[in-house]
Formats: sequence, structure tokens, C-alpha cells
Amino acid sequence: MSLNGFDSYDEYFSACCKFLGDNEWIFNYPVTEILVQDIPSLVPDSWIHALSSLSEEEFKTFPVYLVKEDWPASLIAFCQWSKKLKLKPEIFNPSEKLELPEIIKAGVTPKKTHEVDNLVPFIHSLCSDHSINRIVDIGSGLGYLDLFLYVKYGHTILGVESGKKLVETSTSRFQKVKAALPLNHVGEIKYIESYVNPDSINSLSHKITTFFSESSNENDFISKSKEKSQINFTDVAPEKSIASISNQNFTEKLSLSDSVKHTGKKQVEYSDCAKTNGVCLVGLHTCGDLCIDSLNLFMSTDCCKLCVLLACCYHKMTGQTPNGTNNIASSIPPSNSFRYFPLSSTLKQSASNYPSASSFLQIPFLRLAANETADRWFHMSAEKRASQLFHTMARAVIQLYLHQNHLTTKKTKRRCVTKIPTNDFKAYVTSFLSRYHISTKSGETFHPNSTVIAAIMDLWEKFKPKEKVISILLCLQANIQFVAESLIVADRVKYLLERNAKEVSVVRVMDDSVSPRALALCVHK
Repeated sequence: MSLNGFDSYDEYFSACCKFLGDNEWIFNYPVTEILVQDIPSLVPDSWIHALSSLSEEEFKTFPVYLVKEDWPASLIAFCQWSKKLKLKPEIFNPSEKLELPEIIKAGVTPKKTHEVDNLVPFIHSLCSDHSINRIVDIGSGLGYLDLFLYVKYGHTILGVESGKKLVETSTSRFQKVKAALPLNHVGEIKYIESYVNPDSINSLSHKITTFFSESSNENDFISKSKEKSQINFTDVAPEKSIASISNQNFTEKLSLSDSVKHTGKKQVEYSDCAKTNGVCLVGLHTCGDLCIDSLNLFMSTDCCKLCVLLACCYHKMTGQTPNGTNNIASSIPPSNSFRYFPLSSTLKQSASNYPSASSFLQIPFLRLAANETADRWFHMSAEKRASQLFHTMARAVIQLYLHQNHLTTKKTKRRCVTKIPTNDFKAYVTSFLSRYHISTKSGETFHPNSTVIAAIMDLWEKFKPKEKVISILLCLQANIQFVAESLIVADRVKYLLERNAKEVSVVRVMDDSVSPRALALCVHK
């Protein structure tokens, strides 16, 4: 992954901290409080004038990169720094789509199809480069990725999933597919129920080592997997080895003591499993802490030699409460309180040089990193963009009413509102009030009536003229989204390099207009 002209990670991290600190007014607040905190008033008038004059085509291009010579100097500088701080990952383009039988594609959504069509040949390409044929899939879910890897390439796979029902379902699906298809593979898929967290790393490392020590001999597997299956699949040619950021001298591995307290249990021995070419640990949509817990599992397991993880939901990373216990943060936690962010000692040092960094490297920043990408914004239809703006405005107006009247809410349904027509604010209010329990400051239940709805409607009319400025705010957020994601990813790369990983690379393996979290963090030890 190119540092885009920066000489060191320290220099890059420092530039990010300065840029984000100078522009925290764009993102450092819960989006529901965009009116409560009067964020529209913070947008410079000269920026509003410049961006309001853009055509629809220009407006959707702005986050990707659009600069005009007659814009104010501050806006031009903002765009130039935003571009410079967006890191440039390698790009993987599969040579062709996977041709697979319908039995394993049943129930797969178009988004999931796109993900596996790209990720499966990518994983196989990396595994081929390192002569690896055995895979651990973290958060295996319904096992789509595993089935595609098994049917197409014959890999032996251990799926790790925390949901008992998902383990049962994916096991059943594998058995049905294996019985239905006349494959010559000697590989297999097995699913186990387990969480991946600091407390489980030791036992899970042992299970992984044991499973692959007992599985078929790798040399036999390699020779058998070269045989043609009775089903005619078109092989995807492996890509060339990906350019990597490397540490030439790999002398030590991250021990369990670096990530978890010693439990007194015996460490997993360097077994026959580790003496072969090893195992590849993969994870699609490793949410929140799961990505880093999976990295620590990888670094702690001798037989795991290659790792490919796609992270998501950065805002779900665990915060540390003042008493040191863990808590999934639902609001801005105490300063520097995330368990896994900042992660590298280099970013921790760089952030400490900017006293305000602890105030903006928080939940809103992590949410920004998890937002839709500029490319997705560009491909978004005008209707969808209008719907996004309406829902942002509508929720902000209701939050302003709640704030002004000292009311608190608790969601009673998964979604904030049911699906409603864009611009029908009254329907939005009615749906919202039916899906939240509202309490007064004293804790008593608040029962909205027609007078309350009328008051909220009045607020809507009062703030509707702010709609254009809020649309500009959303556009500015789309512009710097990848700056935020680049900082998080670079922090993880540097963390691994600090722990002497042999090779670390970041590769865009999917179209982020289809699947926004498209970056694969690849590690070789």
C-alpha cells in the first residue's frame, strides 16, 4: 500500500491528525444531532456558494475528486489534502466470473455473489503463491465463501462461527452439496462453534492446529486437487504476486501475552501442522473488534502462515470504560479508550502530539470510516441521494424536538422507521413515534399526541431551508470518508509491521460501489 508520497508512517499519521482536527466540524458529532449542535452554521459561506452552484453531475463527482480554479483557496486546499491522505491500495481484478453449479448459489444475494466472485479467486491466488491449500474461515456464517472455495478449488476448510444455528445450517448445506456433486476433491469442510476474542485465542489456536494436523496430508491433497473434476469449471488464473510492504527479517511472532492475559494453559506446540506450508486464515466482514482479534489469533497460531481479512463496522469497536472493563460504545467514550484504536505505537505517539486528537478520534470518526465510499456516492441515483437527505433531515428535526423538551428515547424495533415515501415527513414522524419508547427527564413515559406532532411539523418547516447546506455536509463527509478509513487501515498495517510480520499488503478486491468495505488486509509470516 503506497503512502502516497509520505516518507514514513509517522509523517502520514501526523498529517492525518492535523487534517482531521482542522475539519472535525464535518464529522465529529452524531448525525442525529446535526441540528441540535447547529452544524450547518459551521460550513463556510464561501464553500456553500461554491458547492451550491455545482450541477448534479458535478456534485456527485466532488467526493471522487473535483476542484475548480475559482473556488476559495480553503476549499481547494481541503480537496487537495483529502486526495493526498487517501492511500492507494493494490487492485485485484479476477480474470473471469466463477462458473459454479446452481446448488451452491441458491439464496446468494447479488452483493454476496459479487463478494465471493472476487474474494474466492483472490484467496486462491495468494494461497497458490505460498503453496497453501488449507483455510480457516473466521465468522463463516452460512458458509457461502467456504463452499465456493471447496467446490472450485478443493480447499480443506475449518469454519469458525459463534452462532450454533449457523454452524448447523452450514454443515447441512455442505453435506448436501458434497452428496449432489461428483467431485474428486479429498478436501473437506468442518464447522465449529466458537467466539473469537482475547479469552478464546488460546483454545481456538489449539483447535485449528489439531484439526489441520489430523486432516489429509497436504502433498496428497495438492496432487489430487490438480485432477479435473467431473464438473467442468473454468479455472481462474492466479494473479501475479501482490506488491507488499515488507520486513525482511522476521524474527519473532506476537505471543499470547501481547494480546491476552496468561491463563495458565499450555501454549499450542509447533506441530506437524506448522511444519508444512501452513494454513491461510480468512475473514469476510470481520466486524468491529473481530478483525484485530482474528489478527492476534493468526499471529499466535504457528500453523497459520497467511491471513486475508476484510474489516467492517469500525464504529462497533469496543471501548474501555473508566474502570477498565469493556463496553461496546453507544456514545463517545472516554479519551483514548478504544481497545484496538489507535493500535500501533506509531499512531499512538502521533496522536499524542495533537492534544485535540483524543476528541475527534472517536465514535463519529469510526462511523465516518464505515460510511459509504465516494465511489458509491458517485453511483448513487438522484432519487436515492434525495432519500438519504430526507431521512437525515427528518431524524435530525425529531432529535431537536426531543432535545428541546428534555426527552430521551429507546428503540423498540430494529429499524428507526418503516419504509415510507420520500418527503412524507408526517408519515416519518408517525412511524418513528410508534417504534420508540419516549421518557421524560424524570423517567416517566411520554405519550405523544396531536399537539406534539404539530410542534414537530412546525420545526420541519422552520429548518427545511437548511436542506441544501445539510446536503453539502453529507457530500463533504463522502469526500473524506476514505481518509478516515485509510488512517484506520494504515494503523493496522503499521501494527503488524511493528510486530515483525514478514509481508503486509492492502488490496482492493471488490468494487466498493457494490460492497463498500472492499479492502483486504493481507499478512504473511
